[in-house]
Formats: sequence, structure tokens, C-alpha cells
Amino acid sequence: NNQKIPNKVSKKFCIGQLHLMLELDSDEKNFKNELDRIQFIEQIKPKQLKSKQINQSKQAPKSFLSTDFTEDLVVQIYLSIVEARNISTNSNNSNPYFRHRAFWNEEHITSAVCWGSSTPKFNFEQKIPLLLTKSVIEKMHQNFVIIELWDKKMSGQSDQIVGIIKIPLEQFYISFKDQQISRVLLRAQYPVISVDSWLPIIDPFTNKSTGEIQVLLAMGTSDQITAVQVAHTTGNSSTIKKSPNNEQSPSSSSLIEHHFEIMIESINGLRAFK
Repeated sequence: NNQKIPNKVSKKFCIGQLHLMLELDSDEKNFKNELDRIQFIEQIKPKQLKSKQINQSKQAPKSFLSTDFTEDLVVQIYLSIVEARNISTNSNNSNPYFRHRAFWNEEHITSAVCWGSSTPKFNFEQKIPLLLTKSVIEKMHQNFVIIELWDKKMSGQSDQIVGIIKIPLEQFYISFKDQQISRVLLRAQYPVISVDSWLPIIDPFTNKSTGEIQVLLAMGTSDQITAVQVAHTTGNSSTIKKSPNNEQSPSSSSLIEHHFEIMIESINGLRAFK
């Protein structure tokens, strides 16, 4: 029956509200194929399905199966310590070097000594591959990378600690603890940045600053890490801080408009129409 119901009659049959909730599971421009792929995988795989267990009777298009859905993905932790400045020590001629500790290193890592400099150029880089498992992500919660700056002494004297820098890993925990969010972040141009700035070097005994050190700590795919390295080399690091995965409010150019079509096929159990 295509006849419209009069307003008086339609108001009579208004028995409540229909609540709809929409969840966008992808930001792909090719949204239709992405949605089809997600629906297909939800049908053929339980929560802990391995790719070998896919039902042979269901043939998925190749574009549906992607490494985005592969569990235990390998990512990289990238630590860059370029230089330090304004280092103050008890001696007139300081010989700074640093050690850093993190849960993914069995032992602390020690840099080369920069002899006779209060503005040492470390130019230190480290890439650590990590298996992105739930246990690894949990270890990042309320955890830190600890950098200790030391002054190398000669003539048998003990080295003197200049200060400590604590770099939080909480940003990585927040970003990767949700599988859907991490999947989107790992498709971005740049990795997730924990810190990319000059940090104060704090004396552990006086709690005062004894200088500053330039640190970059990032986590992402190998392509993302390469992108952030290139950006720093070419002096375009400011664009990284404006990228969507490192900013609360993405720029308008990164937004994608989506149109949803909702069709209600049937409603059951409404006694008012019986």
C-alpha cells in the first residue's frame, strides 16, 4: 500500500523511538570494498582464527585478504638521540655519554663518549623490531625509556652522573591497545610519536635541570619509520606533528566524507499493529 498515512493516524501509532548506532570501521576512500572485506572476515573467522582455518568452500577475493588483519604484526621502535646542549657539570671539561634502558633491551645501551664538549653531537639511532602482541602493549602501560647522561672521568676516577631523562611509553599503549585504532594508525604516513623535542636533563640528587637533550621516540611500520627519518633529515619534522595520528584534531584535508544508506527490512514483535 503506497498511500500515505494521515498525520492524525500516524501520531496515533507512534509508540516510541527507533535508536540507530553507526560505527565507521575504516577510513579507506574505497569504503565499499573495505566494508565488504570486513563483513566477509567477520563471517568466516572467530576471534582467534588463523588464516589456515578458512573454510575452503568460501573463496574470498584477493583484495579482501590483507595483512591489516594479521595478528602479531611486526613493528619498529625508533629512538633517535641527536645532541645535547647547555650541559653543566662540576668539572670544567666534560666528556658526556649516555646509557639508555627499555624493556625491549636485555641490557642497557651505551653511546660513544663526546670528549671535551658541553654540546655533544651523539647522532645516535636505534631501530628495534617488536611483535605487536597484547603482552608487549601491556608492558608499555605506565612504563618509560630511561636515559642516563654521564660524564666520563679519567685517571681512575668514577664516572659522574649528570642527569636522567624519562620518556613515557603511554602514548604507544593508548594508540595500539585497540586493534581497530592501531590498524588505522599503521596505514598512516607517519608513525605514532611519543616525543620529538628537547627534553630537560634532571639531576637525580637536586631535581634541577643540568641541560637539554634532543630525543625522538616513535613506533610504527618500517615504511613509517623511514618516512619520519626522511622528514627529519630534510628538516620537515613540523609536518609530522600535524599528521592525523599525532594530533587530536585532523586537518580538513585529511577528512573523508561518507554517505550511509539505511534500510529497515522488517520490525517484529510490535503488538500495536496486531
